[in-house]
Amino acid sequence: MVQITRGNLTSKPTQSPMFSISRRAVAKSAIGCAVYAGAAVWSIWTYEDPAPKGRIVFAVYPPFTKVAGAEYQTNPITAPLFKALKELDDEADANDAAHRSNLLLYEDDKLLGPPHSVHSDIATLGEGRYSHWKDVGIRFSASDNSDPNINGRRYWAVIPIS
Repeated sequence: MVQITRGNLTSKPTQSPMFSISRRAVAKSAIGCAVYAGAAVWSIWTYEDPAPKGRIVFAVYPPFTKVAGAEYQTNPITAPLFKALKELDDEADANDAAHRSNLLLYEDDKLLGPPHSVHSDIATLGEGRYSHWKDVGIRFSASDNSDPNINGRRYWAVIPIS
């Protein structure tokens, strides 16, 4: 740095603030980067997939068709879901096997039930009752009997590992 002297006045040239970085700013940036990196590593190590575990797991998306009372039914318009349920028809409840299905239905991370519920109980009592019925799909109610189309919860159908 060159000092300019005029008589008894001494001045130092000033640097533009754009190019001036203080040690304090560098230290704050380094601390911020370290905290961010630590949080990123922690989130990778502690991440848990929100989907339940099972042999077959698929999300059950709205729109759901209201049947009666608190009872809703999966909609065949939801093509991937309809295809998955058709493939499970051999494992679904039917008139000759009312408790054959081992499908589990989750609302977020909460297991709903009881399964194999009578449809009139799903409609009148609700509270998470459901049935997986051949050629029908899944008939169910939300855990609090709210409308699953608008309650903001995610639904999962799971075939457990045998």
